[in-house]
Amino acid sequence: MTSFQLLSKTMQKKISDMNWDKLTPVQNKTIPVIIETSATYVWEYRYSHTVFQSAQIGY
Repeated sequence: MTSFQLLSKTMQKKISDMNWDKLTPVQNKTIPVIIETSATYVWEYRYSHTVFQSAQIGY
């Protein structure tokens, strides 16, 4: 299943309405993590350094 397919039908429609032909690399990496986990994550993405960082927050 693609990251796009993991999104709700409403979100898919909004994306299509904006004429996006694909998700960004950071969206493709984060959507599955956000949708498929019960953990809470904070993500940071720096375009200038192309570095992904994540931190799991315990509640």
